[in-house]
Amino acid sequence: MSKGVRLQKFLADAGVASRRKSEELILSGQVEVNGRVVRELGSKIEPENTKVKVKGKLINIRSSNLYIAFHKPRGVLSTMSDDRGRPCIGDYFSEREERLFHVGRLDKESEGLILLTNDGGWAHRVSHPSFETIKVYYVGTEEEVTPKDLKRLEHGIRLEDGLAKAERARRR
Repeated sequence: MSKGVRLQKFLADAGVASRRKSEELILSGQVEVNGRVVRELGSKIEPENTKVKVKGKLINIRSSNLYIAFHKPRGVLSTMSDDRGRPCIGDYFSEREERLFHVGRLDKESEGLILLTNDGGWAHRVSHPSFETIKVYYVGTEEEVTPKDLKRLEHGIRLEDGLAKAERARRR
């Protein structure tokens, strides 16, 4: 078995694109390794001594991970981009060169803390339900929350992308 790291993983770790999008870049001939176009998935490289370019731009090994705490304003979507042009958290970071992943989400009309990072592996481990990362939310409302409302949260509320439910809900 050859040493090194798969090219698509290197590109994802460098913040170029997700692993799947990196595969598309490779297959479409947009990736060069040491001056040669690579179109095969599974190619391995030694990042320390390999020159990788995507669309002619040299890709550097990321030397450190970045973690940002961002206060998402009301009226902004919890996504990095929106194909309908609505305001989203990505708009606040459009000048940054590295790829950022958001961790967590808030309703469009909610405001509060969202974490962003260039560490895709960490973002995945914290966000994906299979890792069962416990998240605690403190929510303020204008209306009184009833015991019936709390039970509804614990049983789950159907959202556009699936069921969201609280492990525990209580009033303070």
